[in-house]
Amino acid sequence: MVFMNWEYNEELLIKRAKKGNNEALSHLIQHHYNFIMNYITKISLDRNLAEDLTQDTCYKIIKKFNTYNETKASLSTWMIQVAINTYKDYCRKEKTKLSFLDLLKKEASEESSPVFGMGNSATEMPSEGIIDLKEALARIGPDHRIPLVLKYYYGYEQSEIASLMGIPIGTVKSRLSNGLKYVRKELRNE
Repeated sequence: MVFMNWEYNEELLIKRAKKGNNEALSHLIQHHYNFIMNYITKISLDRNLAEDLTQDTCYKIIKKFNTYNETKASLSTWMIQVAINTYKDYCRKEKTKLSFLDLLKKEASEESSPVFGMGNSATEMPSEGIIDLKEALARIGPDHRIPLVLKYYYGYEQSEIASLMGIPIGTVKSRLSNGLKYVRKELRNE
């Protein structure tokens, strides 16, 4: 493949990229990469996380480029909107994960049974606790593990899980309840 050395002309590159020219799209992303990276670093306050989210953002830009409308926003504005949505998705997933862990910790403290071998601090979360949780999830069959992961790691509603899995919402509720009971039992045993 011959690499063409184009002078950066955003309008021309957008037109070419919209027609399916991957090299033009690559030039656009390369030109805006540091801008996106710096923005995500500022909002996340974590350089390593920003690197991952920038990659995710670029992937989404590639997948959604045909939806970009240059009459509504500049390319950089549109790319920042994609970055914001990527960051919000990440935060939602992390919040859901923490809610799940907090739920398990709360129930364990109410039963006076340490789940993760933690001290009294509610904010302590040693990495062994996360490893124990993953091991407990690995022991659950997929019929129960999938709804738990969709609900507590990705933040899907029960109706969305029912639709994704092609099962009634009552079955989702039952599997979530039974899955949580099994995870709690497994974590207490460890």
